[in-house]
Amino acid sequence: MAFKNYFDFKTRASRPELWWFVLFCVLVNLGLAALNVLIFGPQNVVETVSVFAPNGEHLDTYNAHKIVYNGGWFASAFQLFVFVPSVSLAWRRMHDTGRKGWLLLIPVLLFAFATIAPILVALGIAETISLLSSFNTVLVLVHKSLSYLLMLLNMGCLFLVAIWLSLPSQQFSNKWGPQIPGT
Repeated sequence: MAFKNYFDFKTRASRPELWWFVLFCVLVNLGLAALNVLIFGPQNVVETVSVFAPNGEHLDTYNAHKIVYNGGWFASAFQLFVFVPSVSLAWRRMHDTGRKGWLLLIPVLLFAFATIAPILVALGIAETISLLSSFNTVLVLVHKSLSYLLMLLNMGCLFLVAIWLSLPSQQFSNKWGPQIPGT
């Protein structure tokens, strides 16, 4: 149904329709990730790690090797293919619970804000307290605190959206259409 109603953002979708589509996407992603590893092998990632003493003195630098199994190009292409149907299905599911679909955008907007806000705050603090000798400590503290706070707020919003998507259908017609039979 998700592919049949690819660009439908105006009607309703039932819980089974959403969660069967989610299961389909998870299984296809796992299969494509396995296919990617079979064809291309695991990815070897090398990261340079620096070790510092509590007083800030640089002690050592070494390369850390780790093997990464990711979805690769196949899973990425599939995720691009199902992006619009996923959003439209979740949007219609929100309608089925009596909520506006744009409420799905709250976590997205918070994530964008959580990404940009600490940088803007850091730049503002840099201009106002550049005379302080402990500037870097204050900057890092404010940046991390704001980042963690926004991350927790975003996780709360994601949890709230997951609850909304899991709620039962409204048992009557609403402004997005009649009740879906069998729900």
